[in-house]
Order: sequence, then structure tokens, then C-alpha cells
Amino acid sequence: MLDQSNELAAWDRDHFFHPSTHMGTHARGESPTRIMAGGEGVTVWDNNGRKSIDAFAGLYCV
Repeated sequence: MLDQSNELAAWDRDHFFHPSTHMGTHARGESPTRIMAGGEGVTVWDNNGRKSIDAFAGLYCV
């Protein structure tokens, strides 16, 4: 899973721009990455097993 996470993080740096992210920091791989690995109901978890409530998802749909 670690190899896949590293590959996804590199792909993210090479192909995506995230709002409110400093481009230089992101391009150098210095910004924090959080790769979401799954979810059920309102709970989502990342590749390190950290669980969160997906309460922010609908904000941009307004």
C-alpha cells in the first residue's frame, strides 16, 4: 500500500492544483498529502487508517 500511496502522491503533484495550496511547496512534495482510501456512510478514512467525518463535502454544492 505504501508504494501505491507514494505513486498516487507523485501523480497528484504532477497533475493537480489544489485551491489555497502554495504551488512551489506542492510541486516540491513539501505540502501534506492525505490520500483517502475508503468510506462508509459519513465516515471516510485515509491510507494511514485515520478516520474522519465527511461533513465538508456539500459546501461547494450550494
